[in-house]
Amino acid sequence: MRRKKFNVFAIAPFFLLVWMSGHPAFSQSSTLTLSCDSLMQDCDTVLAEYYDDHKLLLKKVRLAEENTIVTYEYNEQRQVIGKRHTNGKNQLLKYERLTLDSEGEWIIDTIFGKSDELLMILTRQRTTDPNVFRIQWYFKNELAPMTTQLVRMDENRNEISNSTCYSPDNCITTLNKYNNGHKTLVELWVLSPGVPQPELKETEELYYNEKGLLTLRIRYKEPEHTILERNKYLHYTGEDPLKRPTGR
Repeated sequence: MRRKKFNVFAIAPFFLLVWMSGHPAFSQSSTLTLSCDSLMQDCDTVLAEYYDDHKLLLKKVRLAEENTIVTYEYNEQRQVIGKRHTNGKNQLLKYERLTLDSEGEWIIDTIFGKSDELLMILTRQRTTDPNVFRIQWYFKNELAPMTTQLVRMDENRNEISNSTCYSPDNCITTLNKYNNGHKTLVELWVLSPGVPQPELKETEELYYNEKGLLTLRIRYKEPEHTILERNKYLHYTGEDPLKRPTGR
């Protein structure tokens, strides 16, 4: 008997998201991510993140030749229900609508293009293990997923592993380690066709100050353990740091 295929696109009608009632029009705090040289002296600002007084992420601005901006939209329960991606001219690039279950967990992420055309749908389901979620990526008009992710959480809802497989022998897995609720180490493992075991390709070390704020991230190439990237993080309250004379 032929099994009937489930058409995930049938449950994803488009509708326009609105801002959460009372959503703040300005941020109370912000964080700048800087990419730095080996001496941590010559740095360029690459990312700005803005938060409200409840520490909800409002906006991300990626700084490049043409800035890209992600604006987050919330419901009355202060849960993310939409992400609007625009360029520096406020022109829409893509738009995400998130569907939540009764526990506030997202179960469908519907992605639309700049002309409201449907691009992709991600579905997210719990497995038999309540701490493991299966995420499947569907291209437009495709009934079979392009790829599958398995995400494992710990008892504090921290992501401890994230594995994406394009085929049984082609997988990328990140493993995260925490200390007092802060992510301190990330390992990137790659399983390639013809290789019997996953290989460690990269690691990241993250450091925090006495207030628990992230201050430094160092990314290494493995197994050589040579530095690929250094990031410094600056934290502000009140005014937009990008508007200060030294903001960039």
